[in-house]
Amino acid sequence: MEEDLFGSFMLFGGGLVMLAFGVLFAEATWDSVSLALSRPRWQFVPGQIVTSSVEERPDPESLNAGKEYCANIRYEYVVDGHSQVGSDLELVSAYFDWVKDRERAAKQVEQYPIGASVTVYYDPATPHLSALNLHCSVSTLGALAFAAIFNAGVGLFMAWFAMSLLV
Repeated sequence: MEEDLFGSFMLFGGGLVMLAFGVLFAEATWDSVSLALSRPRWQFVPGQIVTSSVEERPDPESLNAGKEYCANIRYEYVVDGHSQVGSDLELVSAYFDWVKDRERAAKQVEQYPIGASVTVYYDPATPHLSALNLHCSVSTLGALAFAAIFNAGVGLFMAWFAMSLLV
């Protein structure tokens, strides 16, 4: 009986953790959608690429010392006489910057060599928010939404199942 009670509490706790992850992903999805909806008011200015390289780090999910890669691209631009530095290539991309394929990151670096002139889009209300492309990929939003629904759904099911075992 005591083991069943402990198992039920562990299942319930795991459900709450999954639910919390679902809420976090839902918040990230909402923030991304809100940012995407703000695109029409964004303005643009000329900018220049100041950093363009491929970064490498150990893949935290790899069991055999695999690596992840990211295009480290920074650009400078001026808004109302104030210099700004940005690093976002797309409006909603920060969740998927690190990739397993070095060539994919290298292609982005090739697109933006140091010294290249670029058009920088920025939010006039908060000029430090910028991107080189106002594209908002459906796959990015879809992945975030799926993660939110999946985690919340699994969390609610686990909590419900744990409660039903206690009754």
